[in-house]
Amino acid sequence: MPKSNKELALQLLDQMLEVSSGLDAQSHLKNSEQPRGDGWMTFHLKRLKELIENDWSRYGPTKF
Repeated sequence: MPKSNKELALQLLDQMLEVSSGLDAQSHLKNSEQPRGDGWMTFHLKRLKELIENDWSRYGPTKF
């Protein structure tokens, strides 16, 4: 059965989060004085994923 647009979007976001988290870790290794935690991109990708997981139904299947 084909995956829904929601499932495909979440898969893509997971891939983007994996790369972004890796870049955050590399950045921290290069500059250990930098506070640990999510970078700007990782933070916002996580928020977007939460919105899609929780609010997708309000857009309906044809609007996205």
